Amino acid sequence: MKTIITIGSGYSGSSAVYEYLQLSNLFFDPFPNKEFSLMYDPGGINDIENCLLNNFTPNKNKFIYERFLKNVDFYITSEKGLKPGKNIHIRNHKLEVILKEYLNSITDVFYEGESNFIKFDNPRYVNFYKKIMFKFNKRIKGEMILFCNIEDFKLRTKEFFFKLFSYNNKDKKDIILDQGGSIWNPYNSTKYFSNPKILIIHRDPRDIFSEFKSKTASSYPGNNVSKFCAWYENIITKINANEYKNPNIFKLNFEDFILNNSGIVKDISTFLGIEIDNKIDFDFSYSKKNIERYKDNLSSLEIKEIEIKLKKYLYNI
Repeated sequence: MKTIITIGSGYSGSSAVYEYLQLSNLFFDPFPNKEFSLMYDPGGINDIENCLLNNFTPNKNKFIYERFLKNVDFYITSEKGLKPGKNIHIRNHKLEVILKEYLNSITDVFYEGESNFIKFDNPRYVNFYKKIMFKFNKRIKGEMILFCNIEDFKLRTKEFFFKLFSYNNKDKKDIILDQGGSIWNPYNSTKYFSNPKILIIHRDPRDIFSEFKSKTASSYPGNNVSKFCAWYENIITKINANEYKNPNIFKLNFEDFILNNSGIVKDISTFLGIEIDNKIDFDFSYSKKNIERYKDNLSSLEIKEIEIKLKKYLYNI
């Protein structure tokens, strides 16, 4: 079983590639139209691995364990009013159970204990209650945890993803995930998936900034072109170039995908080892409108600044 992952930075056009492949009906999508960020979210699986390999302390074990549990709530919660949620359990009603079973499977030791660092996050009334009880010779401790060893972690994580992606996959199709890995570390953030095949989509930064200006992109710099250029340069230089050399990674431009679809789909088919029909009912005319939209949406000064500061990232038709 292959796992096909589309990855892009904000407003890169990667969703167009994802939607196109989704329409082919060749793949099973366990979380349709939801970004699958479990590997690389703060407190996610990459953070657990890093704690085990490079940055171990008991406090970090406990902190990441609690953060993972909060992530579970975020993933299964529907967005309501001012409270955001990802709501990715639509087709997998056992998601919460599977995630918590996985967390327990990689947790080796539970024990009584609580450092001042951990106590700092407790509500004040909890610490006050414990202090009062201590005066009556009743010590109430918190609970600490230690994750398992790295080899068991790797094995159980691979088993977890196989189980998660196989759920409801009755036809045993290859898997497709939207934003299933990190653009900065595409291999490291997908290596526990079954046979990962990663499509990384880039786009002209002039059009990306045009999108930022015209839409409510709360997590991105919006209207200030100088801040955008600094932001873009900063995030692009954080990409792990060595990982991009991995043969399981295929890089493409959003513009090429739209303007030369038959050629790019042929290249993707070769890369995936799967014959993809280039006659899929996908609205290319809609996506084509998003190419060089900066000419209408940005001022000449904004365009000039991006072309000077981000020259090497521009796409020329």
